[in-house]
Amino acid sequence: ELLAEFAAACIGTVVASLVVLALRRAGYESSAAIVSLAGLVTLLPGLSLATAMSELSTRNLASGSARLIGAITTLVVVGMGAGIGDRVAVLLGLPQHTSFVVPVTQTTAVTPALVVALLAISSGLAIVFQARPRRAGLVLASCVVGWIAVRTAREFGGSELAPVVAAAAIGIMGNLYARVRRRPTLAIVLPGLALLLPGSIGFRGMQGIIASDTLAGLNTAISALVVAASIAAGLLIANAVAPSPRHV
Repeated sequence: ELLAEFAAACIGTVVASLVVLALRRAGYESSAAIVSLAGLVTLLPGLSLATAMSELSTRNLASGSARLIGAITTLVVVGMGAGIGDRVAVLLGLPQHTSFVVPVTQTTAVTPALVVALLAISSGLAIVFQARPRRAGLVLASCVVGWIAVRTAREFGGSELAPVVAAAAIGIMGNLYARVRRRPTLAIVLPGLALLLPGSIGFRGMQGIIASDTLAGLNTAISALVVAASIAAGLLIANAVAPSPRHV
């Protein structure tokens, strides 16, 4: 499995460079790093990191530690695969991935591009989590709630508070849905949390370590653990405010 992830990261990085080269020749400017990260995001263990921190916070030390080590191993393997793929792209004369940092816009305005992005993300998450077609609206609602909670918390409480507030809002929504409809909570919680997962942050940290920028890489990797712990804290708050029904 680790070999498959390594090969997928390496090949995906090279293919992303080919796509960016084709787009640039067609007159569309694009970033090789962003395209590559979009292709690698399904390999990143953001959900495993958040689950590990949640298990550790509830004193499930054995499973939490094992899951955390597994997530770190996956980050190392994917990071090394992406690094080798980047070197191969350079040797082939393809666009280089100078940085995997994605620019973040601070505007809170609802634009057509944002609506399209939320629809695309929710559709992709519905496919990834194998949601039934009739629950596609619930997946979209969960993503919208997560986005609104993150933007609101970032506006009034700073970026440190955003994952906690968003995870709590999504968890409360999922628990209320489980109580009313007698359906599993994860059907609502997982798609919403997918927008908060720190897999890409951990990946950037691993890239920094591989590129010998150890201090910045470690700082970024620790930020990923902090975000994962914040998500776990938000879910604990949600279970305290609106407990999940035990029979679901």
